[in-house]
Amino acid sequence: MLVVECPSEKFLEPFVSESQFQDYQAEATDPSKIASLVVHFTPSEILKSPLYQKWMQRFPSTTCHLILNEDCSTVNSTAVHKIQHQLNLLHPQIFSLLHEKEEVKNDISSMIPNTIQACTLERYNLRPFNGIDENSALKLQPDEFIEEAMKAEGFEILLRELKYKIEEKRRHLKMEILKSSEKEYILMDCGEGTYGQILRLFGDKNEDLLLHLSVIFISHMHADHHLGLITILKERKRIFNKLERNYEKIRLIGPMNLKQWLKHYSMNFENVKSLYKFVECSSLEHDEFFNLHFENTFQCCPDLLISTVPVNHCQDAHGIIVSSKSSKWKLVYSGDTEPCNRLVIAGKDCSLLIHEATMEDDLATEAAVKRHCRTCLPRRHLYLALRQICLKLLRRIGS
Repeated sequence: MLVVECPSEKFLEPFVSESQFQDYQAEATDPSKIASLVVHFTPSEILKSPLYQKWMQRFPSTTCHLILNEDCSTVNSTAVHKIQHQLNLLHPQIFSLLHEKEEVKNDISSMIPNTIQACTLERYNLRPFNGIDENSALKLQPDEFIEEAMKAEGFEILLRELKYKIEEKRRHLKMEILKSSEKEYILMDCGEGTYGQILRLFGDKNEDLLLHLSVIFISHMHADHHLGLITILKERKRIFNKLERNYEKIRLIGPMNLKQWLKHYSMNFENVKSLYKFVECSSLEHDEFFNLHFENTFQCCPDLLISTVPVNHCQDAHGIIVSSKSSKWKLVYSGDTEPCNRLVIAGKDCSLLIHEATMEDDLATEAAVKRHCRTCLPRRHLYLALRQICLKLLRRIGS
């Protein structure tokens, strides 16, 4: 078995000319060494190159070519689709069905025999040699999902089941997308798997979203809020290249440690520094008395006023406030935080509040230790917060 990758065109000529491959191709002096399987991680644009395909043809027709690249089916979990189909029965508009690339057309299979575009959980059996086994491959079965939902013992049980399943499946995927205008999007937090969520939520329109993504906001440095960032940056760059458009740096708002993290990544792995323009969260902090919020307008989104609010979670954690000068709406996103008076003050009169509620109400101790909010905070907290705001304002006026 061979596992190969030719990542770009500049490697193509030396790759196909490498003499060591001959030991595993049709002209091998020892027939027992001929590869029964070649796994290709090579990108689609290189795979379609006549030079690369000519190299593939040097293997005998008995060799299986398994393709693993961006053209493969995007179905990697049936559970999330099962949940979404069940929720869709409750409200089709709120819980729209997810998009997936299920049917993958292999353009080179007609030219290269025994070529397969891989699917999730497919197997290739080497010992004993049984070749490809597609029986375990993931396939979406919408009719089965709906039938299971219909057999549930009432909506209450169904909702309770969905609640826990959603918490289990999505707890590590933190992101919110704000469509601020017809051609303008803001991404708030970017956990691992964000790009996959965008593909499933927007389908063929995902490229349009990334192309018109103006701002990315990272609330704090916990991994479940920023590990998907580099993939988003790279995919956005790929789309500009594909459309042959001049790249426009995205505005990236985040804690100072995020800037250092990206710097180290660029130094040790691949350079992504040219893909963004960094703005530190602390430079945009909202001031409830001097209204600094109204000064933070960016050229990339001139109609929007953007400011940040320090919140009670970890070092340099912030929420964000976005408002429109023309439409007069105001959105507040808390990020992760325990109850925070600063956010209450800054978010007053907002049109939409997106607030975390990680812990159930009976997990008060754990919520306090991890500095998260609970789903049903007692009204006493709201009363105390409002009382402190009033006292602070009265002291300010008195001085």
